[in-house]
Amino acid sequence: MSEFKRRGSYLEASVATLFKRAGFDIELNCNVKGYEVDVYAKKLPYKYIIECKHYENSKINVRNIIHQWHSKNSIIKADKVVIVIAGQTPTEEDYKLAERLDMVLLSEDKLHKLSELPNNKLLLKIGKLLDL
Repeated sequence: MSEFKRRGSYLEASVATLFKRAGFDIELNCNVKGYEVDVYAKKLPYKYIIECKHYENSKINVRNIIHQWHSKNSIIKADKVVIVIAGQTPTEEDYKLAERLDMVLLSEDKLHKLSELPNNKLLLKIGKLLDL
């Protein structure tokens, strides 16, 4: 298994654990309407797609990922798409684009801050991010 895949899997597992702590039902690396979803989080009646990207040795175009998942969600019809970026810092323009398209963009730093919260505060914070 490549180093990239191990790191990506670790990020996905970390995100899944975080949402599970907040009371969500979780599926990892599942197929939803023909698309592979890293983390599929459900808190009935709501469904969330969480796409995890970890890059250390190269840059990714976060805007392209945002547009790609906005388009995919027009078919999947999840209540919200969350994109987690590790290994680089999204720009202010990336955050604005995600917000304009009603998506959530989380950096590695924001994810780390969420992970430090106790479970009761974690649910409140994630709920606020997702407009629960």
